[in-house]
Amino acid sequence: MKRTYKLKSLPMVPDPGGDAKKFSYDMNGVRDHAMEVDTKKFMLCPAWIPNFFLALMAVALVFALAYGLLVIAMKVDLSGGLGRNIFILSAVALFFILWIVIGRPAVIRRLKNDFINQERGKGSWKVLDEGEWDRFRRMRQLEQERLKKEEEYRKAGR
Repeated sequence: MKRTYKLKSLPMVPDPGGDAKKFSYDMNGVRDHAMEVDTKKFMLCPAWIPNFFLALMAVALVFALAYGLLVIAMKVDLSGGLGRNIFILSAVALFFILWIVIGRPAVIRRLKNDFINQERGKGSWKVLDEGEWDRFRRMRQLEQERLKKEEEYRKAGR
């Protein structure tokens, strides 16, 4: 499996207004990137490790509660036999499904960020897919228009 991701990156800069808690984007610093991800790079990404533990904790909690409900409230015997095997296999299957579902987006996000840091150097970068770029640009334009209107309103009110 070899997949190519079309990305755009732009630097995040301090807010021109001087507010230390806010940041802005340097729209002149936008660069296009093409990242190829093969199966080996995808599978060996270190982002799988924390998602392993997240999936394990979630499944352990759900199945511990289900086990308690089955054994204590419903008096089901899960000490052996087919019921126990089905319970364990369903827990393992849910764990692997959940691990893949929450791990895959995290791995792709990590690979994108690592790729941008490798190409552009360390820094704060906004990484967008090609499809997200138009919406992001429109939102930035709307924000700029709103800020201009607010500034004009403030000037007119004085």
